[in-house]
Amino acid sequence: GSFGRGRLLYGLYRRNEERKVKNGENNVTTISKKQKAEFVSATVNSFPPELAEKSKYYYYKLSFFLAAAIAILLLLPVTISGDGYFLYYGDYNVQQIPFYQHAVEMVRSGSINWDWGTDLGSGFLNNYAFYLSGSPFFWITCLFPSSLTPYLMAPMYVLKFATASFCAFLFLRRFVKKPGSALIGALLYAFSGFQVYNVFFNHFHDPVAFF
Repeated sequence: GSFGRGRLLYGLYRRNEERKVKNGENNVTTISKKQKAEFVSATVNSFPPELAEKSKYYYYKLSFFLAAAIAILLLLPVTISGDGYFLYYGDYNVQQIPFYQHAVEMVRSGSINWDWGTDLGSGFLNNYAFYLSGSPFFWITCLFPSSLTPYLMAPMYVLKFATASFCAFLFLRRFVKKPGSALIGALLYAFSGFQVYNVFFNHFHDPVAFF
């Protein structure tokens, strides 16, 4: 294709110039900055469609997976030291995790209308709407047995951080020319002080994840 021909011609040009320098010839061809820019532009524009498509979505993927990697690095040491549990303190340990586990049990048992296990009894969906039932991340955990819920807290955090970065990148990309600038902004958003501080209220991360 044209991309392969462009690479071949450029390689032949480089070898020819190297030969001239080696032989002490003085008629080494010089290329202006404008000519270089034109060559690069022509080469990039001759990319096969599949390569151009990969390049187009590179930063979108990077915004998600880089944030996921950072979140794993932050959470993994604590999770390992906790024998697979990500434990923090206060309401997160004595409220968030028990709420999560109880809610998963309710959904998996099909009891999503009335919950006798909360106070003297209450509607399940409306009572847990603030914490869980309105969160897509919660419904993902319902795919697994409730006994695994405490082990899923850290992976859900990773997914929330990554989603926050990805959605922020989608938004910021509309206003900046360089995708790298949007990526930096997305990571700053995903790992902002609000996000990191509110680890003990994990449901606060849900609206932030979707901007």
